[in-house]
Amino acid sequence: MVLGLDEDSWIRDSNVLVVVKKIDDQVRRKVARSALLVNDKHDCTISYYLVEEGEELIHEFQKIGNTVE
Repeated sequence: MVLGLDEDSWIRDSNVLVVVKKIDDQVRRKVARSALLVNDKHDCTISYYLVEEGEELIHEFQKIGNTVE
């Protein structure tokens, strides 16, 4: 799951939360590579935070994402 905030919203210096079943080195590399590709393609800054399912930070991102207009 990927949760994104608008460009003016940040949580823990991140504007995108990537939620995975299990974090390992392969997942870290794939997420980092994907963020770099998006940054280059769209001339933007994806600053992601990687968490496993069930983390409390998911609710924080959802709460902020729902209040952004």
